[in-house]
Amino acid sequence: MNDVFENSPPSFTSFDGASSISLKHPENQSFITTLKATDIDNQNLAFQLSQSGDAQFFEISTTTGELRFAQAPDFESPRDANKDNIYEIKLHNNYQDLEQNSLA
Repeated sequence: MNDVFENSPPSFTSFDGASSISLKHPENQSFITTLKATDIDNQNLAFQLSQSGDAQFFEISTTTGELRFAQAPDFESPRDANKDNIYEIKLHNNYQDLEQNSLA
């Protein structure tokens, strides 16, 4: 009999583990939030932005989960795709590109 390691996917613990959130953010400030995640297999996690939606306007630290605007937003000059000041992004936490959980 072989003992097979069953790898469980990581999960976000920020915002009570919600799979989708909406945040209000003041203009002229870059920092948004620090995301947190856990893995029951104790593997090192990496945070990343999916390259869709308004992702080009954001940066995330792969190790700390710190999410920020690449350039602080200006309410009078929205840069998001449909110019409504609602930026839509999808985030992942993963390890070795095996499993992913998303927060939009």
